[in-house]
Amino acid sequence: MELLTIHNDLCYTASRLETLHWKAAQGRCLSLGGTLPIRVTHDTNTVLRYALSHSNLKSSFYWFGLMKTGYQWRWADGDVIDPDQQDWAETPNDDNGEAMAAVFSRPESWHWISMSQSVYNAWICQTKPKFCTSPGVSEFGRVTFSSQSYAVGTTCYYSCEEGFELSGESRRECLSSGRWSHTIPICKRVDCGPLEDWSNGTVLLLNGTTTFGSLAEYRCKKGMVISESSPSYRVCEFDSRWSSVIPFCTDIDCGKPPELSNGKVDFEGTTQNSTATYSCNNNFKLIGHKKIYCSENGQWQPSSPVCYDLETLREMKESSGESNVILAIVVVLLLLLLAFLSFRLTRRGFSPLAIHTFNEGKRTSPRPLVYSTPSQQQDSVIYYASTGASMTHVEVPPELLQLHQLSNGNIHITLPSLKPIVRPALSLSMTQPIEVAENNSRNVPETSTSPTPSQLLYSFDDDPVYDSPSEDNVYEELSQAHDVK
Repeated sequence: MELLTIHNDLCYTASRLETLHWKAAQGRCLSLGGTLPIRVTHDTNTVLRYALSHSNLKSSFYWFGLMKTGYQWRWADGDVIDPDQQDWAETPNDDNGEAMAAVFSRPESWHWISMSQSVYNAWICQTKPKFCTSPGVSEFGRVTFSSQSYAVGTTCYYSCEEGFELSGESRRECLSSGRWSHTIPICKRVDCGPLEDWSNGTVLLLNGTTTFGSLAEYRCKKGMVISESSPSYRVCEFDSRWSSVIPFCTDIDCGKPPELSNGKVDFEGTTQNSTATYSCNNNFKLIGHKKIYCSENGQWQPSSPVCYDLETLREMKESSGESNVILAIVVVLLLLLLAFLSFRLTRRGFSPLAIHTFNEGKRTSPRPLVYSTPSQQQDSVIYYASTGASMTHVEVPPELLQLHQLSNGNIHITLPSLKPIVRPALSLSMTQPIEVAENNSRNVPETSTSPTPSQLLYSFDDDPVYDSPSEDNVYEELSQAHDVK
């Protein structure tokens, strides 16, 4: 059986899957100490319809305790139904002498319809409660029971955890109606009450309350501090009392000022704003602050001075002067060495800061290069043969060069990017040996084929010599003869 609802101190339960004819269903309810529902009023009808609509039960029809005897509808205990309490979906038809009873019908929104008592249906039992539901307990509360079940007559007793007090009835009983007497009591925090007046300063309630667990902070007036023997905080404890005792304040005391080696200290007091004056013995010099004071944090400020004897100070100054002279000499020597190295490099024609161009001046010896200009004007490349310093120079038309003055004085130069291209192979007609004249000048065979622009662009001085530039804007300059063996 499944509990549907409790109404007017009566419990209403329904069968889940089992079905019985009307008389057997009434017998099953009697065995449980109840009956099929009788004297169902309009209020009870409304409650049962709502309970059936919101339950998980699957049956469509449920017997209750209304039957027809002769020409009258009576309750199962024999009382005639009050015409004003009927809830038929439609007027019952003539039974033709067949025993009839009433059911709650799902298709009729749980209103009544008549049905033969021999039909098997689910049923509802109406009983007096034997047990109560769980009585419940509030936060920070505890509950104990007089028996191990919630049977009618069971008593439960409430209490609270430490720091809380019970508000409400501490004793409840399971009544014959299936309900617990009174309401669930609640547990409230105990209250320690307001703190006593304190003339030494101010009291702050950090939680804003005076109940269990609240924290109060004591702060002394300016120039005073909480005594070390008393705490600066008090807590509201479980017995509704504030912890510890009321603290008291004392004047801020920095204690005796630090001693001075080879000197002395004069002071009149050690409380806040008191001062101490230091002085050194003869032949000693005071280094640091001559006067310190007792601050509000209970410390002497600033740090105490020290006394140095004059002889030690003179030795320190002389040592420092000698060190400075040695450092200056080292710096001068380094500068001279750098100037000498720069001069030597300049004499050898090497300047790390120099920018080389193609028209750099006339050379007495032949220039070991092949200079080529392609048909497209946006690229100009100069290739140098092997020399003492291996480097590659790039010549760029001025309209492709971008200069930008930086804020630090440097020049930012933007150059067009060079796309590396694999050097093309030379034709067989260009790879014939070259005869060398007595004056080491090259005699090019008249039958040689002119090179292509790309061949000239990527030619080096150790390649065979071409007869003449092509008609395109491509030419080569040879400035070093090859020795052909």
